[in-house]
Amino acid sequence: MNLYYLFEIWKNKVFDPEFSKVLSRTHKSLKYVSELKDPSEMESFIVKHPIDADILNEPKIQSAYQNYITRQLDLLFHIERSNQEISNQFESFSEIPYLQELAFQKIMEAGEFVFDPLPPSEIVPNAETITLTKKNWTLSIKRPRQVSLRFSFLSNAEWKIKKIQSVPNEDSLLFKLIADSGEEFHFKSKQLPKVFDGAEKMKLFTSTLAKKATEIIDKYSSDSAKQAGVYLALKFGKGGYDPIHNIYDYTIDDPAIIHYFFKNNKIIKADKSEISGDLYYKTGDEYTTHIFDAWYQKYNKETKEYTVFLNYTTQSCGCDCFEDKYVDKQCWTAGEVIQIRFPGDVILNQNFSEAKVTFEKPDSEICNEPLNQ
Repeated sequence: MNLYYLFEIWKNKVFDPEFSKVLSRTHKSLKYVSELKDPSEMESFIVKHPIDADILNEPKIQSAYQNYITRQLDLLFHIERSNQEISNQFESFSEIPYLQELAFQKIMEAGEFVFDPLPPSEIVPNAETITLTKKNWTLSIKRPRQVSLRFSFLSNAEWKIKKIQSVPNEDSLLFKLIADSGEEFHFKSKQLPKVFDGAEKMKLFTSTLAKKATEIIDKYSSDSAKQAGVYLALKFGKGGYDPIHNIYDYTIDDPAIIHYFFKNNKIIKADKSEISGDLYYKTGDEYTTHIFDAWYQKYNKETKEYTVFLNYTTQSCGCDCFEDKYVDKQCWTAGEVIQIRFPGDVILNQNFSEAKVTFEKPDSEICNEPLNQ
């Protein structure tokens, strides 16, 4: 049972004894989620406990809910998928209030559809001659699972839709809308709606990036190594979209790119001739701080390959405060790769906060920090 229905029980004063314990937990959950500071934590809670954002008046909950919905729609529309994958993703939205309805609304407004199979002629006359566009049909969303369907070519006709389904098909997008009154409407896309052009936009954007990795790193890494990492992945990486984890996953194995990237970012700023240097950079939170002390590289003359290292200090304060120094932590050596993962809306929204760049076999996770600042 989700928070939407529990809230309805409380609002209508239905205090059935069997719900009393559940309601108590619900109030605590609402208080908990309203006090969360990290938006990602709030979104994670919302996914597991669907909330109706129009009923709950807590601004932080509404904001996190809207952010979550926006991101899910971005991921649906801006990642290259087959019709079957689009259908599967659409069906996965069914448990989140408003998400499936909003997705279908955007799809219908951006495409051209025909009735297939045709509805009875007494309901829609001459349906075989009609092409549906945003000009002649509308979907009004009132509440989760309660939407109204209207066609401009039918006067005074409106259907309350209780269910929207995506029907798997390899050749086109198929949807079935089921009305409260029992009627069913089947729609088939004439071509992929333009709302799904995000993947093409990403390809066009990638073509505008500099042809040399050093130019991308020099331009972006000093401000955002994550941004540089994403652009390097798109231009030089191996991999692509992972439908299982709903994320882009790339690797880069070119040692020259990795080596230059490691030496040019917010934490490490070194020219081509430098082989070591002191560092003056801190990361962490109020309890644990990592202080970057030095970096250096070793060169194997026989194999003509580099290995890079970090020295750093960790200061922690909980009940007691202590300090540990770590030296000779190997971050990367030739033959290893770096991995770059990021959600599909990164390019569209120019928000790189959820991108992550990691070395393949670092001695310490701290090695990844220069590539993620």
